[in-house]
Amino acid sequence: MLRRWGLLATLTALLAAGCSIDRVEWESSGFPVEAVAEVLEEEHGVSEPSVECIQREVQGADWECRAETSDGEYHCHVKANTPRELVYEAHCEAAHAEGETQHSDLADTVEEP
Repeated sequence: MLRRWGLLATLTALLAAGCSIDRVEWESSGFPVEAVAEVLEEEHGVSEPSVECIQREVQGADWECRAETSDGEYHCHVKANTPRELVYEAHCEAAHAEGETQHSDLADTVEEP
């Protein structure tokens, strides 16, 4: 019984101190979002895309992004340095093009008898 109260007191103290599990969520602002919007405008001719990104590495070096436009959806990838907000690489592909690429890659690897 004493052990339960000790555990309960510890959990209560941690919560009161502000310790919580960090939640990673899709973000609609910030430097990865701006980088993706710029790539879509320059390389794909898209204006005013709706972009959301999620951090895939703890240090923020790898971001996955999705964008919606009037023309369709895009999937993007950003490699960056979070503290300095320096983007090393950003590229996007149309969502339907990814599926077509996968199928064509599979067709290339199948050997004919």
